[in-house]
Amino acid sequence: MFRTVSSRLTVRFVLLLAAIFFIVFVLLFFSIREQLEIRMDTHLLVEAKEFDTVFLSSEREELQRIFTNEGDAEGAKRVFLRLFSSEGKLLAHSNLSEFATLPPLSESLVNVDSAPMLETIRLVGRNDAIRVITRQNRDGNIFQMGISLSDDELFINTLIRNLLLSMAILLISGGFLGWTTAKKAMAGVERIADTAEKIGRADLGVRVPVGEEGEEIERLVSRFNGMLERIEILVSELTEVSNNIAHDLRSPITRIRGVAETTLTSDSNPEDYKDMAGMVIEECDQLVEMINTMLAIAKAEAVG
Repeated sequence: MFRTVSSRLTVRFVLLLAAIFFIVFVLLFFSIREQLEIRMDTHLLVEAKEFDTVFLSSEREELQRIFTNEGDAEGAKRVFLRLFSSEGKLLAHSNLSEFATLPPLSESLVNVDSAPMLETIRLVGRNDAIRVITRQNRDGNIFQMGISLSDDELFINTLIRNLLLSMAILLISGGFLGWTTAKKAMAGVERIADTAEKIGRADLGVRVPVGEEGEEIERLVSRFNGMLERIEILVSELTEVSNNIAHDLRSPITRIRGVAETTLTSDSNPEDYKDMAGMVIEECDQLVEMINTMLAIAKAEAVG
């Protein structure tokens, strides 16, 4: 199957289409993932700044109530909030039942500067990633908030499935379109092959029908038909020349045979044999001259 030009063109077209789609897919995937990450980071930065501004003067008991309410409102499985002292002591937190494997605040974060720190973590027992912001407030305490990326991951997975499905549909339809286009383009070549096969059966009068595959195929068909016309003319001329040669050679050969037969069957003397030999030589000279003339004509036609 893959030895035909149509199949090879189709395979190359599908591979090119797959390469283009793959590049677009990769660029789109990373672009969307980057935008989702930027959106999440912006949301975390706003939440952390709002906490530092609104709840800075709240008492510890009030902060605990606020953290619990905020966590429950967002979803205990989706969000966690923690507040540490500058020494790393946990002061308040939201419901951490879904984040039981959260590690304590690391020493490297205890002395975090005023610039917020953003990171993505994964916890034992959870399949989703968590985007976490750690920020030092103006009072020196350290605020930490994490939001599950399950919604973003679900969106990305759905996007990947849809893109792969679209890619499969595109490659199948593109392969079918490429196959039909290649077959149509090669139809002219197939007509030429069929005509050549008929010529092989000594049918020099056939010609390749002109189709609508394109200018290149039409030009090929025109050149091939022109070549056939030239071949047909040459074969016709060759046949005519062969007939003429046969006719021209028959007469002197017939005369030579007649003289030789007459000489042999009659009571001939040495003079008769000499006459016969002279006649044969004369006829042979005419034959040589005739053959040389034909060769000169053939050579001139070949050069022309």
